[in-house]
Amino acid sequence: MLDTIDGLPVHALVVHVVVVVAPLTALLAVVYAVARRRRASLRLPLVLGAVVTGACGWVAGQSGHRLEARVTGGSPPTELLQRHTQAGELLQPACVAFMVLVLVAVAVLSRLDGGTHGTAHAGGPDGQARTPERSAGERLLAGALAGLLVLAAAALTYQTVVTGHAGTKAVWSSIVG
Repeated sequence: MLDTIDGLPVHALVVHVVVVVAPLTALLAVVYAVARRRRASLRLPLVLGAVVTGACGWVAGQSGHRLEARVTGGSPPTELLQRHTQAGELLQPACVAFMVLVLVAVAVLSRLDGGTHGTAHAGGPDGQARTPERSAGERLLAGALAGLLVLAAAALTYQTVVTGHAGTKAVWSSIVG
C-alpha cells in the first residue's frame, strides 16, 4: 500500500508535502499562539495544515521503510541513509504529535477565546470590541498551550530540516559530489 504509485516511490512523493507543509504550518502555529486576535481567522488553515502534516508525516515514515528495503536489497544501509532513517524515525512521531497538539490547542483556545464566533465581544463603553476576561487558571492554561505550540513548531521545523537534509545527502551526494 505505501510502496509505489504508478511506479514511483510513495516516499519520494509525500516527503515533498511534509517538507513544505510542516514548516508553513509551524509558522501558522506560532502566529496563532502569539496573536490572540487573529486566531479565529487562522483556525481553519492551521487545523488543515496540522492534519496534512500529521498524515503525510506518518505516510512518509511508513513508505520510507519500504523504500529503504527496496534500495538496500537486504544489504546494510549506507551511513548517509542510516542518518536519514534515524532522523525520519524522530520526524514521523513529531508530525503526528504536532497534529494532536494543534488540534487540542485550537479546541481549548477557541473556547477560552470566546467560542467559534471570533475572539472579540462588542460592548465596551468606548464602542471598542473587548476580548473576554479569563480567570487566572484560564490565562495559565492559554499561556502554557501557546508556549507549547511555539516550542513544538520550532522542534518540528528543526527536525524537518535535519531529516530532509540527511535524505537529500543520501540521494544526491554520490551524483553531485
